[in-house]
Amino acid sequence: MGWETAHFLLEKGCQVTIVETLPEIIMKEQLISGLMKMGILNELGEQILTNSRIQLLNEKDVEVINTLRG
Repeated sequence: MGWETAHFLLEKGCQVTIVETLPEIIMKEQLISGLMKMGILNELGEQILTNSRIQLLNEKDVEVINTLRG
């Protein structure tokens, strides 16, 4: 899952942004488990972009668009 990878990278000092096409990232998780994961990630400084998708990804750039705004 993406949150485990994000957690691992954050603990290594990397800057992390989760890009999720759904309105919330815990929709597929059990509520308590999902809220605990969100708390852990938020404490480590991770950014979450919901209703979004990656438009462009290459060695230099990442372009994310909000799917609600197009």
